[in-house]
Amino acid sequence: MNPNLFPLHINTHLKSKVQLQLLTATVKIFLKSPAETQALVQRVLNLATEGTDNPDLRDRGFIYWRLLSHNPQVARAVVLGEKPTIADDTFALEPALLDSLIHQIATLSSIYHKPPEAFVVRAKVPVGQVTGGGGGAEYDEDLEYLEGEIGSIGNARAVQGQQGREGGGEVDLLDLGGGGDGSVAPAAAGAGGGGGLDDFLGGGGSAAPAAMVKPVVCTPEEGGGLGIRAALRQDGNGSVVCEMDFSNQAPAPLQALAIKFNVNTFGLMPASPQIIFSAPVPQGGSASHVLPLTLSPAMVAPGAAPTLQLQTAVKNMTTGNVFYFAIPLDMTTLFAATGQTDRASFIPAWKSIDDSSEVSATVSSLPPSSCTSDGVIQKLAAHRVVFVARRPVPGAAGQESLYFSAVMMTNPPVHVLLEITLQAGVPQAKLAVRTQTPALAPLTLAAVEGVLRK
Repeated sequence: MNPNLFPLHINTHLKSKVQLQLLTATVKIFLKSPAETQALVQRVLNLATEGTDNPDLRDRGFIYWRLLSHNPQVARAVVLGEKPTIADDTFALEPALLDSLIHQIATLSSIYHKPPEAFVVRAKVPVGQVTGGGGGAEYDEDLEYLEGEIGSIGNARAVQGQQGREGGGEVDLLDLGGGGDGSVAPAAAGAGGGGGLDDFLGGGGSAAPAAMVKPVVCTPEEGGGLGIRAALRQDGNGSVVCEMDFSNQAPAPLQALAIKFNVNTFGLMPASPQIIFSAPVPQGGSASHVLPLTLSPAMVAPGAAPTLQLQTAVKNMTTGNVFYFAIPLDMTTLFAATGQTDRASFIPAWKSIDDSSEVSATVSSLPPSSCTSDGVIQKLAAHRVVFVARRPVPGAAGQESLYFSAVMMTNPPVHVLLEITLQAGVPQAKLAVRTQTPALAPLTLAAVEGVLRK
């Protein structure tokens, strides 16, 4: 082959793509027949690196030159390597998803092979993070369908705890002095506790079952020999209590504790500042206590970011030791059994909250029990999130929107409005939350997501 057939510096009419292809083809020919094309490849590489002002052509020429100079075997593996087979996965989709995509032809759904709610949300939310977003007129139009599309209302109510905890900053919550170094012990993550099953009408009933799981909030090393497990729940009267299990590893018997919460998001505080045991707890012994809690506006942390941790200080009245820890709070524990927004009030209540205060997220990989409308209604009813209405999404086959209401036992109460959109056969849901207190909306959304993932 004559090298003069490739005067790249003279044939300026050749397009850059043609030049790149000629360069690659020349290198491939050389790798297959090096003895016959050595002069050709040297000529072409010289022209590509020195005789052109095209940066792409020059860079590729240098890459090929260095590959051939350093290791021809590596160059052969790179340039002559097998290309992956192009597979057609058109018919590899789930039938339910394929039916949905057929109705979305000429939209981005047909390109991404995903339903619209999988990649179009008011606010894109990473795992473990929620941001605000505006709803726009779309929700205003959707909500009009609620009138006349009302289903039955679920009445089952129950309580269950949430996982996780974290420590706070350095502070003497008790203001009692003595004992401890004033630092908050780092809290370990642990499994959250469950709750009790109230009677279905929300009246009196049994408290939480004895098998309620409580995370470790204070180890014996952190508590001067006193280990504590704790979790919040609602009792049979709808009041919030803190169940605590104590294990005494200290030499002195445990007789009484002084307890105090730091200011917090919801204004929770112990109804009694002391925990007195009916009998001294000896070394190696254990005891349990149910601590009633109250809500006080004076205990609300002013201007602080919302959190689901109760920074706690405890003083062992026998030893004088003071130590600190944090008790995790499940948001649904604060949902009241009554007072939710009814059907007639839902639409004006939703519209009265500014679109920018809404938070939304798409939750994927849900269990089968959270992939049907009835399953979602039943799960949320167990946490006092009341079902208001349901309706099919216009123009979206297999999609249904469910509307719920809850009320937080804050002072004053905060009403929560929730929309959940499901797609038949797809294990995910689109959540949107609006509240009168926008700062609490991300925590509420995360709590609802936690319920759906169980």
